[in-house]
Amino acid sequence: MLIENSLITDVKEKLRIKRLLKDAQKAIIIWDPRSTARKPPKNSVQLLLSVSNMFHLAGSFIECTSPDYIINTIGSTNRDSIERAYDWLIPAISSFRSVIDRLPPSASCFLLLRAYGQDTSASGELLKLSAPLLTHVKRSLCGKHAAEGTKRAADLLFFDIADADADRRICARRVLLEALGKVELSQNIYPAALSGDFKWLVGLLETQFAEVVIASAIPQLVSDVFSFE
Repeated sequence: MLIENSLITDVKEKLRIKRLLKDAQKAIIIWDPRSTARKPPKNSVQLLLSVSNMFHLAGSFIECTSPDYIINTIGSTNRDSIERAYDWLIPAISSFRSVIDRLPPSASCFLLLRAYGQDTSASGELLKLSAPLLTHVKRSLCGKHAAEGTKRAADLLFFDIADADADRRICARRVLLEALGKVELSQNIYPAALSGDFKWLVGLLETQFAEVVIASAIPQLVSDVFSFE
């Protein structure tokens, strides 16, 4: 019985490795500065993975900032690019949390929305990263990454505020409340009614690039008002 179980386990492990190698063949691209990017030969994938594991190349590339391979691999700051990078980005930032500080603002917003919105085993791993992601989102909205970074973060969050999917609207409001709901107000001139779940609305006025954030918020908030919960 023990031998049979051992054989079954061995077969399963070989099948798992075969699937990983097949997926790796689809994902690995040779970046040669002297020519165009291309896929490596099929027989070389296992060798590449072995060399990477032996010399810890993956970690070295992830930590490298000149050039920044993480940003170069994501390729763009739009939602589609970040979503395509999701599967490999989560393990990268789980192992190297300092990478979060290098992410584009739209990427940290997207990942935090995923962390709050998914009830799966994958989101469980992502939830462990919610605190540093939230810090990055808050800094992004408050102007750490200049006006363009603020705009990209605001655009993504307020787009979800007006989404037809109620769960996405709830997640976006939660991110905004946790990111801006505790912003210290510079003047005590706001109505007492603007508190609790709506305090983030006042927080918008306290951001460094408030005009950028508000310009992104108004059309989506108006849409949200007329949406059906």
